[in-house]
Amino acid sequence: LQLACEDGEPRSFAEAERDAAWRAAMQLEMDVVEQNRTWELADLPRGHHAITLKWVFKLKRDGAGAIIKHKARLVARGFLQQEGVDFDDAFAPVAWMESVRLLLALAAQEGWRVHHMDVKSAFLNGDLKEEVYVHQPQGFAIPGQEGKVLRLRKAPRAWNAKLDSTLKKMGFEQSPHEAAVYRWGSGGNALLVGVYVDDLVITGTKDAEVAAFKENMKATFQMSDLGSSPSI
Repeated sequence: LQLACEDGEPRSFAEAERDAAWRAAMQLEMDVVEQNRTWELADLPRGHHAITLKWVFKLKRDGAGAIIKHKARLVARGFLQQEGVDFDDAFAPVAWMESVRLLLALAAQEGWRVHHMDVKSAFLNGDLKEEVYVHQPQGFAIPGQEGKVLRLRKAPRAWNAKLDSTLKKMGFEQSPHEAAVYRWGSGGNALLVGVYVDDLVITGTKDAEVAAFKENMKATFQMSDLGSSPSI
């Protein structure tokens, strides 16, 4: 157990439920799920199968390595889905690490601050066209309804499509070379945003422009502002 948890991140629900901080993180995830009406209780239709949900745990740290957030995520074991039966297109682009490094290098060269935002339960922010069924999450099965499944309406691809639409409405352009990097420019000012699943890396010429962008994002999605680093 000590080896499995040496980084402080549980590898299973059984490990996490013994810690009050992780129990609170799981409850927060479930609260957001309910607020977003992510799913509804249902009987599994004939010809469909239910996907297993898994808890994934991650510690968010600041630039000095101090823990600032315990994050619990519910993920679906999507590799069990059958294309054409359970989904049509589940691909969601994320920034390559090289692209993130390029953003950081540019920020360092220009003396820009680097900002970090985290979308709360990002995958719960877009609607699915397909019907996907999942088993009830471990530790949160509805008493007396344990045999039922949940009809899911959200997915990574749906979240990415909603984020893409939101950024473009704000005037951002998607990079032709990297689908998860966006650029906004006006009068010599620029903003760059890299998307990695539910994390946004943001940098730009003026702190005021970055601050305005962050406020717009918080008004649209449930987000955590993890702050900024000094010029690097």
